[in-house]
Amino acid sequence: MALYYRRLNEAIATLNRLLARDPHNTLARRDLAGIYLELKDYAKARANFQPVLAVAPDDYVTQFELGISDERLGLMKEAEAHLQAACRIAPEAQQCRHELETVDRR
Repeated sequence: MALYYRRLNEAIATLNRLLARDPHNTLARRDLAGIYLELKDYAKARANFQPVLAVAPDDYVTQFELGISDERLGLMKEAEAHLQAACRIAPEAQQCRHELETVDRR
């Protein structure tokens, strides 16, 4: 509910407690990474997306948002690889193609 109501600090605390009990909860980890991305803490977002990617390489959200995190961190090759993967998973996603074009221009 904290995430739904945009109480991000509360959501971070709740997700961290959940992950302390269940460190392999990929949905909780992905949600935590998404919050860090929204807060522009790209290093923490990346650190939380990576374990999700290891077990769910075909997850569009993880590939796309990890690509954005990498882009913001200046890791352009990594960003391009993740965004390409995301665009392959969801070829109809215009946002993905737009973000990939942005990385390619840089």
